[in-house]
Amino acid sequence: MPLFRKPLSELTAADIQGVIDRQQQEDIETEFKQALATKDGKPDRWMDDQSAIGSYAKEALTKEIIALANTQGGTMILGIVEDADKRAASILEIPMCMKLAERLGASIMSSTDPKITTLEAVGIPISGDAGVVVFRVASSVRAPHRDATTRECYRRRGDSSEPMTMREIQDLTIDQRRELDDVNVRLMRGAGLNRPLNQDYALWNDKIGSFEFLGTRIGVGSNTARAVCAARAVAVPLERVSIPAVTTDPSIRLKRPVLHRRYADGKIEPFDIQTSAQWRPILRGIKDDIRRPQYETYEHRFILQDASVEFSLQCFDDEYPGVSPMIPGIFAWRILQVVAELLFMISGIRKHLNQSELEYVIMVEWRVPKDCAILPWTRRAWVDDPIRQIDRYNCVSSYVATSHNMQSVYNEFEHDFWNACGREEKSHFQFDIEKMLI
Repeated sequence: MPLFRKPLSELTAADIQGVIDRQQQEDIETEFKQALATKDGKPDRWMDDQSAIGSYAKEALTKEIIALANTQGGTMILGIVEDADKRAASILEIPMCMKLAERLGASIMSSTDPKITTLEAVGIPISGDAGVVVFRVASSVRAPHRDATTRECYRRRGDSSEPMTMREIQDLTIDQRRELDDVNVRLMRGAGLNRPLNQDYALWNDKIGSFEFLGTRIGVGSNTARAVCAARAVAVPLERVSIPAVTTDPSIRLKRPVLHRRYADGKIEPFDIQTSAQWRPILRGIKDDIRRPQYETYEHRFILQDASVEFSLQCFDDEYPGVSPMIPGIFAWRILQVVAELLFMISGIRKHLNQSELEYVIMVEWRVPKDCAILPWTRRAWVDDPIRQIDRYNCVSSYVATSHNMQSVYNEFEHDFWNACGREEKSHFQFDIEKMLI
């Protein structure tokens, strides 16, 4: 059971006092530290002038974080006095706790091998700028971790952190390999359609005549075959989690996000392509089908009981009346939208589970016919600057998303997208993921 069922950024002094009031006890997922440790038992330098943190204190805290990450994950609070039964008894305020949290978080992450990227550290003021530091870390898929200096691996045994034996290190390595193999299988299967994108692509082309919005190619004739473009993004959590009431809990039925676009000059504005969600139950999950006649698009969202999510899109190529010669093409935003909306879904799942540190691995596939151009954002670019040649029209890429790098994941995908189109430049604007998640 997590010590706090809310994001660390939302913790207050009242939450810390609640730990004292209920006399919370240390366990395999909970660790309390009264103060920054020193070899001679005297106060750490931080307590005197806040100019530096002793190396002994940093090593002691790093050990505890490694042990939590190598076991079940958990929470550590610096500034809690324990009684003889290892229960939280009182608060010992530490000066400039927010600045201390920032420094310790960076120090611990850089002192672990491989780096523990799920680590969160926040200062919670109690009186003025003095308070406690709360650390949270998830059970790591990159385990076993070790101290980069001592080269020692640790794990939790009850309420203590102890060195791991060689056999334990080997067993944990094998177990993590199996977990990653399972993640890979779930990624390739997809959250909703249970088959690779190229199989769906063939089915869509076979059924193209059945689409209700089959259009008329201007200047060519009615019911002319249209180019079908497709994209899919699947995200699988890197630890075992569950949404037990996924088919009945209304709070998991996410609304559609309001996408925002950021221009080079810093201007941000809504990019309104939204419709209302229409979730329905499926086997061990829910599905939202969206039909957008104005964009000639079908979209599908899936959320499964194991917290896997998927966003997929199928659409006809775009066309503009009065543009000559007619260029079969698709606007770039259609494919980039897939990743933006998937990141919104991941954020929603984290909030629902109260696991802001939950990591996801993401796989993105997109396919555009060879004779279909990728078009930048403006109508003028349709004539002046289409990307007519695509070296790889069936592209697959993967990413790891943490709570700290959502915008970076989107930026990396967009960079990969334009590179796959044979360009280094970016779009005329980008989707602003951080604005969308507010």
